[in-house]
Amino acid sequence: MFMLQRNGEGGEDDDNIEDDAPESDDEEEEGGEDDALTQWCYKHMMNLDWFVIDMAQSKSAEAEMDALKDEYHQRVAALERKE
Repeated sequence: MFMLQRNGEGGEDDDNIEDDAPESDDEEEEGGEDDALTQWCYKHMMNLDWFVIDMAQSKSAEAEMDALKDEYHQRVAALERKE
């Protein structure tokens, strides 16, 4: 089974990527050009999935950081008012 690690490189069975690739009825038995193209596309789509996940996490981390900055500024302002 093919497993994609977070760094974008394949897991233990990287050479056997076709195990998880979607199977189609019109694939050539001999593994011609279509099979190689299917494998290449599948591998790069998995990398794209990680890219999208990283972007989503980046956006949520950015939102969290903005919220923490806002809270910090509110607390500093409250302390300054007390003085």
